[in-house]
Amino acid sequence: MKFSLTIFMAIGFVVVYGQNNYVGLSTSQSAGVMSLTLNPAELVNMKSKVDINLFSSDFQISNNALNLTPSSIGSFSDDFDSLIRSASANPVDFRVGIDIMGPSIAVSILPKLSVALHSRARVGSGAQNIDVAFANGILNNSINNGFSSSYSINNSNLISTAVAGWAEIGVSGAYEVYRSKKHSLSAGAVFKLLLPGFYANTYLNNLNVNLYKNSTGDVYIQNSTANVGVIYSGSNDPLNGVWENMIGGINGLGLDIGGSYSYMDSSTDKYIFKIGASVTDIGTLAYPFESKNMRLYNMNTEGAPGGIVYLKDIKGKDLDDAIQKIEATGAVTALPKDTNMKISLPTAFNLYGDARIWKFIYCGFQYRARMNNANDPNAIRIDNYLSIIPRVYTKLFEAYIPLTFGEIQGTTVGAGFRFGPFFLGSNSILSAVTSSQNKAIDFNFGLRVGIGKSK
Repeated sequence: MKFSLTIFMAIGFVVVYGQNNYVGLSTSQSAGVMSLTLNPAELVNMKSKVDINLFSSDFQISNNALNLTPSSIGSFSDDFDSLIRSASANPVDFRVGIDIMGPSIAVSILPKLSVALHSRARVGSGAQNIDVAFANGILNNSINNGFSSSYSINNSNLISTAVAGWAEIGVSGAYEVYRSKKHSLSAGAVFKLLLPGFYANTYLNNLNVNLYKNSTGDVYIQNSTANVGVIYSGSNDPLNGVWENMIGGINGLGLDIGGSYSYMDSSTDKYIFKIGASVTDIGTLAYPFESKNMRLYNMNTEGAPGGIVYLKDIKGKDLDDAIQKIEATGAVTALPKDTNMKISLPTAFNLYGDARIWKFIYCGFQYRARMNNANDPNAIRIDNYLSIIPRVYTKLFEAYIPLTFGEIQGTTVGAGFRFGPFFLGSNSILSAVTSSQNKAIDFNFGLRVGIGKSK
């Protein structure tokens, strides 16, 4: 058990994933400079003349297989053991995301124009479409319970475990295109300079594999084909040289664009409802890839002696040793490498709205749709979700309860608040403490300062 858990977690933590950041806060009337994480057009609607983010962070874990609740913490290792030994054919998805917003500032320089400068660091990691029966066979040289002598998998979707980290420095601008007593229309954009940190990806495409067990209990692969990739940036350890890679210079450009419309209450100059749309994270990252750390293969077991590859013969003391043994079987053919390959950012379409129900009570929604191909191994993946966000809002205090329907974790219920410059929230805290089936844990917090009044 310890071996399989260690290997799986090492790979999974080290599909690349972009998370749903600051849900609840990013659609707040007091989001300020934080609104650019969702739509830069909202900068022109900020309440303060100057809005300063001192520090903000968002951390998320989600999956579709294991329950994440206070009562399950002590049994997580056993639950994982049961999962990895199960005969379930349901694919497992696992995500970890970290988003840190560093010192950032937004300024309303004119009644219709706002600008901002932000710093941000992001890490996305996880596993995608993992077949646990197949993984157990590969890792532990065994066929799972329920598949006594053979197991087959035919999956055209991307199977991947990966991690990507990068930093960005962004310059934003938002302009109120039209304004009347009842209507307001604004547009905005963020231009981002990207500093790659680290990247690693192990993936299988077009997998058609048959596992068999002989009379002595040894597991082998036969009549099997797949495309295989093992890629990591920098040195033999992708985490080495992270700081040097970032300091080394800008190796990517990014762009966010968006628009926002508000229907105003002419007597209070506050919106009755607003709706906005944006496309975020358009662009690519150029990580420092070396040819020796890019292994791309076409696998066909017909090339091996007798058309059979025994798993015990390809296990190595480390990754390089295992790859050398796999190459020696004759079952793989090397494919061309491109050290200038670029990794696509987690491009997403965002749609959101917020409406005043009564006095200080509001209800809104936030929807995100992935725009990258989910089966592209060279794209940072982002998952789809829809959140319904009722809130109580005042200038000093607000509280919100996001109800989120996520592509991976299913339904979660969270809670968050802002008191003056401080905010703390979670998309899953209420479901984590009330439901035994909760499959996500996350929290966000930060400290911001608003100075003056913008309009």
